[in-house]
Amino acid sequence: MKKDYQKNMSKLNCSPGDLAITVNCICPENLGNIVRVIEYLGPKDWGLSNESLPTWEVEIQVENRWLLYELDGYPQTSKSGPVPDRCLRRIAPLDSTNINDVDLFSHLNFAYTFHAK
Repeated sequence: MKKDYQKNMSKLNCSPGDLAITVNCICPENLGNIVRVIEYLGPKDWGLSNESLPTWEVEIQVENRWLLYELDGYPQTSKSGPVPDRCLRRIAPLDSTNINDVDLFSHLNFAYTFHAK
């Protein structure tokens, strides 16, 4: 069982402790959030997908930004919460622990260019 877990983790976009940017989000308000990946939650159902998606618990790392979720038909905001792995791209090396050490502009410019096409 542990081998399967490690094998599947190597295929994911992120690892615990990574800084990541949110991409490919259904809700446009969630695009471009800078988050810290906290822990792997396992496969979760996300409503719009026919299969469970690998999911991470993340925390917002930038002031005045929020994760937006729809719960029971109402919008909810939070500074932390679950995000599917397919909606995250790692932007900092594993040994980087300080958001101020990362050139966010170059990553955000890449994300904008990627989504604008």
